[in-house]
Amino acid sequence: MTDGLWLGPNRFVEFGDMPRKEELIEEIASRQSAWDWTGMMGLLPDPDPILRKLGGGSEILESLTADGHLCSVIQSRKLGTLKKEWRFDPGTRGDAEATPQAEALCKQLCEDLERIDVYNLISTLLDAPLYGMTPIQLGWQPDGSRLKLNSLEAMPARWFGFDEQNRPKFISSNNPWDGEDLPYGKFVFSRHFPTYDNPYGLRLLSRCFWPVTFKKGGIKFWVTLAEKYGVPFLVGQYRSGADRTEQQTMLSNLVAMVRDAVAVIPQGGSVEILETGKSSAGAEIHIGLKEAMDAEMSKVIMGQTLTAEMDGQGSRAGSQSH
Repeated sequence: MTDGLWLGPNRFVEFGDMPRKEELIEEIASRQSAWDWTGMMGLLPDPDPILRKLGGGSEILESLTADGHLCSVIQSRKLGTLKKEWRFDPGTRGDAEATPQAEALCKQLCEDLERIDVYNLISTLLDAPLYGMTPIQLGWQPDGSRLKLNSLEAMPARWFGFDEQNRPKFISSNNPWDGEDLPYGKFVFSRHFPTYDNPYGLRLLSRCFWPVTFKKGGIKFWVTLAEKYGVPFLVGQYRSGADRTEQQTMLSNLVAMVRDAVAVIPQGGSVEILETGKSSAGAEIHIGLKEAMDAEMSKVIMGQTLTAEMDGQGSRAGSQSH
């Protein structure tokens, strides 16, 4: 019987037909060899579909947080992590005891972090899912025979890009096209679900762009509707034979009555108040649009809607499950 491997119920490959070691070591799929690679030099373009369509950068996403509901669910997501306790322990191998070197390193790290606002640092790190990544610049200071951490500062994500090897680069004023190389140990990047095709990370805020936009448009028309139908209509009936001047005077009095609820009506005239409650039934359309867009944002940021969209309905057990 010929030596080989069964790769399935109907496929048998002989050892002699196996690929050569050189073929396995060689890289086949790469940006340089892909059919859709433009071959352009410089930093990789950001593949985010929303930002690419709008022709802008992450600064567009920062303006979205002005929405009250979106800001609320972002805070809920971050505070749920920030309220947790944390600590640093020396590293070990399996069940072995920590070595003296690991103990000393852990102690030095804790001493360095005492001068740093770790709570605020963790808060900025939690922005990575929103903007795709959070670059952290490490500040070092000589301390005897070692370098100690002096600062940990979150930098704007829009200041950094990636080259064709997915290496992070600083987009400086001196080299905005290719970017500047980052020295080892100077930066740490917290990224949200990066891929080979998208090293910039998955931005949750970009998925909230259209819900926020549609919500703003719906509220704008909702306010217009409220201004039009939220105030009762006043219908005045002037006396028979009233001239043009008397009619205009009565109209002016009705306009003033809308503001002041007081008017003087000529003898023989009358005023009727028409309620507009039924005319405002269209407001339900705008309310539904707003609630749907809020729910969409909750799903993107929180991964669910029940804890943010219960609105007095649902069960406590259901919200805890979410």
